[in-house]
Amino acid sequence: MAPAYARSRRLPIYLLGSTPGKAGTLAMIDEMARLRATQGLCELLRHYATLAAPDRQVWQDRLADLTGVSPRELVQFHGELMAYGWLEQNTGLTPVLRPGAAANCYRITTAGIRALKQVRAREVQPA
Repeated sequence: MAPAYARSRRLPIYLLGSTPGKAGTLAMIDEMARLRATQGLCELLRHYATLAAPDRQVWQDRLADLTGVSPRELVQFHGELMAYGWLEQNTGLTPVLRPGAAANCYRITTAGIRALKQVRAREVQPA
């Protein structure tokens, strides 16, 4: 069971873990390292950044398929991007529902754009 302070912050259990050799401790997650290491997560954030290039304030349709990523992983990636504050969800003003589509429900945040810039900057740095 997660420690009381973790339960009070309502952290997802999959983000909690034990550090090898130190039972009962929590492992900190470095969001930027996770973004750099997980291609599907980075591609999903890039997708929303590309759509936001003309106007970041416009709500975008939810991406339902990403090459090399299972539907379950895609759901987890959307949740992870929201947990990091890199993607926001429109839960109030959605248009008429369309079968098979989740219209106008996500947009990248300024923090998400900043995270992508940091990833790109690190990719172009000489080794």
